[in-house]
Amino acid sequence: MRIRATLAATSVVLLALVAGGALLLVLLQQALVNDATSQTVSTARDLAGKYAGETVPGVPTLAKDLTHKGQEVQIVTSKDKVVAAAHEEYLEHSLVKTPAAPGQTVSYPAGSPHINAHEDDPVVTSVGFLSGGKAYAVNVMAEIDVQKQSVRTVGLYLLVGIPVLLLVVGWLTWLLVGRALHEVERIREQVDGVRRSRLSQRIDVPPTADEIARLATTMNAMLTRLEESDAAQRRFASDASHELRSPLATLNATLEIAIADETGDTWRDMQPVLLGQTGRMKSLVDDLLTLAKADDHQVHLRRTEQDLDDLIENEARAVGGGSSKQFVVRAEPIRVVCDGARIAQVLRNLLDNAERHANSRIWVSCRVEGGIATVDVDNDGPAVPRADRTRIFERFVRLDDSRSRDSGSSGLGLAIAAEFVTAHGGTIVATESPQGYCRFRFTLPVDDAP
Repeated sequence: MRIRATLAATSVVLLALVAGGALLLVLLQQALVNDATSQTVSTARDLAGKYAGETVPGVPTLAKDLTHKGQEVQIVTSKDKVVAAAHEEYLEHSLVKTPAAPGQTVSYPAGSPHINAHEDDPVVTSVGFLSGGKAYAVNVMAEIDVQKQSVRTVGLYLLVGIPVLLLVVGWLTWLLVGRALHEVERIREQVDGVRRSRLSQRIDVPPTADEIARLATTMNAMLTRLEESDAAQRRFASDASHELRSPLATLNATLEIAIADETGDTWRDMQPVLLGQTGRMKSLVDDLLTLAKADDHQVHLRRTEQDLDDLIENEARAVGGGSSKQFVVRAEPIRVVCDGARIAQVLRNLLDNAERHANSRIWVSCRVEGGIATVDVDNDGPAVPRADRTRIFERFVRLDDSRSRDSGSSGLGLAIAAEFVTAHGGTIVATESPQGYCRFRFTLPVDDAP
């Protein structure tokens, strides 16, 4: 990668320098030629203005006036007859094939066919004027060898300077990329050294506040998530195996006793125990499957319009039918868009939990305010301690472990309720009623479209 980055940077710089150098030479030559042409125009116009309206004097005076550094000047008649010139070699023929008419200014670029043959490629300007009633023209020629030489000199400097600049760019790119990749390689080595048994290890973040530092920070955040996920997985496996061990042990002991009884009477006596323990195992497996689907975002909600008050009354009747405790329902009519089966399971889990921990009475109420339906499930047992009101919705959490286990609770009911309520866009909390009793409250949006 270091070599590729250096070659890419050098290639881009090379293309930019070649294109820029070529453009510079073209513009420089054009500017120098334009400057030479402007000077010929200025000289021709000055002389034409000097002799316009007067009689062209004799040759000696003309020769003196026509001497201009770096330029050749001649005055010709309209018939291309040279009247005067700065040097004798230019007395023989006109610099241009067609002199300018009076009042006209014509500039011919280098290589123009209107310029008479010349060993170099000069630029010529012709300005016409009248003197003594006769038509004349001032022809001014400037050779551009000096300009061409200047362009060649600049080109030579570029030819030497571009490779030197490329070497400097390549060297700097090699150093900078190497420095950046050194940090990346260091991060790679540290990440490679992280093992499952050492997920608490973190990457050293360089104090550069750049992309490399952000990469290290991101890697640390990823390691934190992996550590939390690994801890949750270990805890989940430990809790699940612990939960399954109890019914399996009961089933094993029951089967050993039944097998030892040759009369077969024990099989009939143990049937309720066997059915109860297998039912407990089935319930636990179902709860684990539900949470696994929630973890993979595979809980699909079938939203339809539901009467929330009817769901509350039905679940309260089902849970309270086999309970010795009193259930009080105060639910105002509320229609919500939700998955009826999922919300019914939320209510059932909350009511089961309330029934296990109530002293004698459970209250269920619901109301709607500001497009939000609020359901309160209260029981006259002690409120959940403040320190445990968030933790209680975690999996396999029991605040009263022995009593919950004896009652058949897996410690997953509240976790499932939280998952379903969150999937509906609602909230669920553990709090306390004004009387200081235990309260679980969840909310649902009323107008949530399916």
